Amino acid sequence: MNKEILLTEDEFVVAKYDGIPEHVVHFWERIAWGNEGAVYQNMKVSSHIPLIVNPTLFAIERDERILGTGVFSNLEITSGSDAYNCQYVRYFAMDPETRGQGIMKRFSLRGMLLVRGRETRKTVYFALVERGNKASFKAVQNTGYTHVGTIKTFGFSRFFPGKVNFSRLTDATDKELMLTKLKEFYKNHSLVQFNPVFLDNQYVVIRDQAGEILAGCQYHRCHWKVNRLPGKTGKLLLKLLPKIPLLNKIFNPEKFEFLAFEAIYFQLGKEHLLEQLFESMLHEEKLNAAMFWLDEKDPLVAIIGRTFSLGLIHGFLKKNDVCMMQDYHGLSEQEIQDFTARPYYASAFDYA
Repeated sequence: MNKEILLTEDEFVVAKYDGIPEHVVHFWERIAWGNEGAVYQNMKVSSHIPLIVNPTLFAIERDERILGTGVFSNLEITSGSDAYNCQYVRYFAMDPETRGQGIMKRFSLRGMLLVRGRETRKTVYFALVERGNKASFKAVQNTGYTHVGTIKTFGFSRFFPGKVNFSRLTDATDKELMLTKLKEFYKNHSLVQFNPVFLDNQYVVIRDQAGEILAGCQYHRCHWKVNRLPGKTGKLLLKLLPKIPLLNKIFNPEKFEFLAFEAIYFQLGKEHLLEQLFESMLHEEKLNAAMFWLDEKDPLVAIIGRTFSLGLIHGFLKKNDVCMMQDYHGLSEQEIQDFTARPYYASAFDYA
């Protein structure tokens, strides 16, 4: 794997990798994400990494040891009818043993500017930071990113999820048709990209008797170990929930398995079918909880809120908002205003 040294100072090295080396995956496997809010470990990170689109790793090292990381995932996104090159910064992490030493602050801006300085196309940069993670927020802000919006976290749960007839999209023609429907459904959004849609043939739909698609969504199976929840109530929940029957089916911090929904679609007037579709996915996967993310200014927030109850788990998760951080290269002021005025499309693959 190609490695390029971007800068060297004292005993530190800032390097760029074209791709993700295996030892960095091991580094992320032991990282607890979050800081002052919920803190969790992603137990499926090793299977997630190979699915990242066009990754470039930025790493701070000392004596060949990884101290800090950030990954640029190079995508094409749309905002309304306009298409843009996009670099999504993710896996912004610091070795717990070196936190508080100012290393990330010292090198992150310089290293990321070196990477970004090579970009010649119009480009949107964005990063996602949990609202309670003040350290990461400040680090990303220090690299030139601005807080432009808030992504709301939604939980969906059922103790005994029901099931309706649904189908998975496996046929290429059906997938192309669904992609056309999704592009129309999200035509007024920014940051739209459907790269994770149809992964593992996990886009599911409800049809009418004539075969017309009435509602659909993509799901990803996820597994977190939650180490901390904020506040005194959070500490109490971590201790009690694993011991309470039924409740521990919804949320067991030691083994929090859930589905993540994205690319949510419905025909006008058929939004009530989403509840049935969500429940059916839980029933199919033998789980009781799911999560999805929506920009707070997305019309879907109000539509879902008035259509069906989200269930018990939403109360645990609803305060875990995500800050949308953005920077731009080559866009005019008008383009930036148009981009930020639209609701942002939130891909569950990026959040879970």
